[in-house]
Amino acid sequence: MSLSRCRVLCFRLSAGQELVTEVTARCREAALQAAFVVTCVGSTSACRLRLASTPDGRTENFVSSSDFMEICSLVGTVSGSGVHLHVTLGRADGSALAGHVVSLTVQTTAEVVLGEAEQLVFDREPDTRTGYCELVVRNRTSINWLWRTVPEAGQLMFDGEPETQTGYCELVVRNRTP
Repeated sequence: MSLSRCRVLCFRLSAGQELVTEVTARCREAALQAAFVVTCVGSTSACRLRLASTPDGRTENFVSSSDFMEICSLVGTVSGSGVHLHVTLGRADGSALAGHVVSLTVQTTAEVVLGEAEQLVFDREPDTRTGYCELVVRNRTSINWLWRTVPEAGQLMFDGEPETQTGYCELVVRNRTP
């Protein structure tokens, strides 16, 4: 378990904006390293969700919709190495659609509130048990993790790791291309 102070980033998205793209961009612009969704309310004109897998975990089911729906709940984490968001959407008849957000286009507005755990860094690393990149939580080091987009190199992550012989924190650059 890790305790950390928190800071908050609030913004509003407009019609036609894609939620995952915008949340990722805003986190990058604010240099958030351990972001999580506090709340989000709004509406969607289109979405693509990954539904729960089959019990064996091998079959992925997707659903796409261009129905107008209310964003009733959005939860998840955002890091330089990935986004993991789940949403519950409400239909006009009162039924709901929920799942892992692949894409979500804003209909009228989306009011987004993100938090950041200031002493932590979120990362996503491959997990052989699940087959997905899963959340890894680390304490921040003196060399904070940064994300930089370099067109020729893809997404790079800069990290500090203790060097065994000197004991100093040495800079390590990792490629985070999906």
